[in-house]
Amino acid sequence: MIINNEKNDSSENFFNTTLLISNKSLFPAVKYLKKRFNILYNDEIEKNNVLPSVTGLLSSGYDLVDKSFLDRLPNLKVISHFASGLDSIDVDEVKKRNIVVLNTPNAVVNDTADLAMAFILNLSRRFFINHRFVENGLWRKHVYPLSHSVTNKCVGIVGLGKIGKAIAKRCSAFNMNIHYWGRTNQKISNYTFHNNLSEMSKKVDFLVISCAGNEQTKGIIDENILANLQSTAYVINVARGFIIKQDALIISLQNNQIAGAGLDVFEDEPNVPHVFFQMKNVLLQPHAGSATEETRNIMFHQVSKHLINFYSTH
Repeated sequence: MIINNEKNDSSENFFNTTLLISNKSLFPAVKYLKKRFNILYNDEIEKNNVLPSVTGLLSSGYDLVDKSFLDRLPNLKVISHFASGLDSIDVDEVKKRNIVVLNTPNAVVNDTADLAMAFILNLSRRFFINHRFVENGLWRKHVYPLSHSVTNKCVGIVGLGKIGKAIAKRCSAFNMNIHYWGRTNQKISNYTFHNNLSEMSKKVDFLVISCAGNEQTKGIIDENILANLQSTAYVINVARGFIIKQDALIISLQNNQIAGAGLDVFEDEPNVPHVFFQMKNVLLQPHAGSATEETRNIMFHQVSKHLINFYSTH
């Protein structure tokens, strides 16, 4: 992925400013930043070293920025975060220290919504199962079970933020009925609001989780919610793994309490319970909601520009 270094280029340099890069997967952004800043990589420094010269941090959603990490950076002013969510950052500690946090929420919206829609279509129409059926030479030798139409089915969206709205828009294009649960009734025409997640779960064919991951949403998809779902319903998670109680989901799938699941995120990434691998009605992705060339290029550009703009004005 190549960032366009010519457009919006600036001759302003900050070579007296030191940035810490949390991991080398962020190199496409660093290629832009190294022309202007002094760069340090976290994995090239001894783990407990205090770095008073560092005033800026470029981090990703896979990096834990907690109190102990921040203690190593006593003069940190700004974090440019390569992610939409801030669940890997101790937000309260950052606020205490008056550190500015800049992330990339808008960049991931469409691709994440596309992935949620792909899960809905793949699970209902049995794409993966039917692919294996053809691949194994069973066509015309065995009868395969019919799949299910998505037309007129009910989708329940947990969290109608930007990503939730983008998912709802796609589902509407397939003539699906939109229900949602969130903090407020947004009074959107033809969408049904629920202030009770348990009640909504009884009505839906697809439960799609797209809410923010935080202490308020941790474990909200629990045994009770899963038990309320119809046996023909699917659970789809494109938000954060800890929003679902993973063990409860596994039991629900093993007992055929629900029809299946599409999971892009997990409780302990990149560790995925092996039991999922044996389930034909479960589709797995490696936290790939934003993983397209186009979106990642935008994100690399955004996080680098966040830092340049910050130091240009501070």
